[in-house]
Amino acid sequence: MVAVAVITVLVIVAAVVVWVTGDRAHTTLKHGAHPTMGAPITREPTGLKVLWEASSPLTRGSLTRGPLTAGPVIVTGSHDTVVGRSPATGEMVWEYHRNRSLCGLESAWGEAISVWQFSGGCGDVMLLRGSNGHHGPSRSGFSPAHPRIVTGGQHVLSIGPHTVESWRSDMVRTLLVGPSETPLEPEQKKQPHCSIADAVENNDSIGVLQRCPGDTSLRFTFFRAVPEEDTTPETEGTWLTDAHHGAVIEVTGSQALLYLEEPAPHFVILRHEQGEDEEDSPVLVHVAKTMESSFGQASLLGVPIVRTDKSLFWSDGENLYSFDAETLALKWSTAHITGTPAVLSDMVGSLHWLVAPVRGGLALLDGNTGEKARFLPVPGPSINKVIVVGGTIVAQQGDKVLGLAPA
Repeated sequence: MVAVAVITVLVIVAAVVVWVTGDRAHTTLKHGAHPTMGAPITREPTGLKVLWEASSPLTRGSLTRGPLTAGPVIVTGSHDTVVGRSPATGEMVWEYHRNRSLCGLESAWGEAISVWQFSGGCGDVMLLRGSNGHHGPSRSGFSPAHPRIVTGGQHVLSIGPHTVESWRSDMVRTLLVGPSETPLEPEQKKQPHCSIADAVENNDSIGVLQRCPGDTSLRFTFFRAVPEEDTTPETEGTWLTDAHHGAVIEVTGSQALLYLEEPAPHFVILRHEQGEDEEDSPVLVHVAKTMESSFGQASLLGVPIVRTDKSLFWSDGENLYSFDAETLALKWSTAHITGTPAVLSDMVGSLHWLVAPVRGGLALLDGNTGEKARFLPVPGPSINKVIVVGGTIVAQQGDKVLGLAPA
């Protein structure tokens, strides 16, 4: 068992900056402690202790990956406040408060992506620097429903009931799939009024699963992430799935990994090969084995995937699946894993030890085989998502985020 170093944190009197003009009126930024990481976990934990806990209902839901990191901090969110916290102590490093409701929270590019309510709905988006909480690029757009923000590549996706938008790190939109609600974009209203089931992006392609008028099942389409005109999508292939419920797990280059519920829950790998006709359908490469169980479309949408150089890990809420990072082929599955795992990359003897949510706590897994090595109990509600930052295992447990360390 590794002794945990006690870190003394110098508490700094909070500095407060208040904007009092324009759109930043009634906005407050406070600064506090310096972020600390703690020594990496290098040995197998035999138990866990709670270092800290913080309220974070905004990272609880299925539409957020949570817990979140932005640069050196853990990001938590309440109804009108975003807080950057020290991973080792949970102390406030910075706190950004507005007199508006916080609709959503994600992270990318070392920054927190905050989505706020305004007169046009949940469409006031602002980047907050992970290092200090200062606001960066922002954008506003009409959004009648809470958008789902998806990250993972060079772009960020904003997914609404009928639209998918792709944003760059400067918050410039590169792609709009679906009809626009903005009066300045009347031509965009001519796009098919499809219902968006799911979407995932990589650096070059965006995979969208949607229900469109006239189709007999869900349709999956590869879109170019950066077309010549953002309001004129350019497709790289489309395919009717013969399923009515499903999710996009991963898109890598010209390949996509889908979960489909009908006729029985299964995985499908699609590869797009460009033919003479740009509208050629993707080639169906492989259908994996039937899943051990299914918990329905609502619980599987937006489930985050964990990536390493060789593997992808995805949980359906009861089983954990490992896929080859290059081919997307299923490598193994293991039962009784109730949420998204994290990689313990500094563990001696393997670069692929995982810590994963199970009923009653966390489990230590061999990421090469899925074999369970140890059960680590954690009191309280079930944990559904976990990440590792330095020497801290950070877990989402109900409305709270916990900082855990080897006991």
